[in-house]
Amino acid sequence: MMEDTEKKLILTQSVYKEIFMEYYKPLCLFAGKMLSCDEDAEDMVHNVFLAIWEKKMSFIDKSHLKAYLFQAVYNQSLTFIRRRNFTIRLQGGEGEERADDNNYLKQRIETEVFLEILKAIDQLPAHRKEIFKLSYIDGLKVSEVAEKLHIAEETVRSQRVKARKQLQVILKDLFPLCCLLFLSEIC
Repeated sequence: MMEDTEKKLILTQSVYKEIFMEYYKPLCLFAGKMLSCDEDAEDMVHNVFLAIWEKKMSFIDKSHLKAYLFQAVYNQSLTFIRRRNFTIRLQGGEGEERADDNNYLKQRIETEVFLEILKAIDQLPAHRKEIFKLSYIDGLKVSEVAEKLHIAEETVRSQRVKARKQLQVILKDLFPLCCLLFLSEIC
């Protein structure tokens, strides 16, 4: 039988760097939905990573670590919002509660789905991916994409259609949810 220490995920410097690289952006997106400020979101994420490093925390496994990170960022963000709202009320304004405990699951699901979309987009062929990102992420019109890439508008249109079909295959059962949450204009 294995001892508990053999099962645990110990945060060595290399493991810490790996998890930071894997979870930093998703956690910033997650916090950003609550805080509506990228800088504040990054601060919350940095605080959580700093705390797990300073406390030399260990975790049962990677899924436990992931759950801990999202819950810790959520809690940090809620505390930040409550303090900000309290300060606003003290100054005579009305605080705007942007997040509560009931939003955690919804925001977590949206973040996870968004990450799956980004992974799927990365699987597109390079030229198709570039057209897709310019069209749907950067919000450029077909004519603007065509001009920027020095290609025909019809090429842009056909590559967008092919990208949507390919994403539908890659995302399979997740595609309708993706359309509902994020990409209603492309479905």
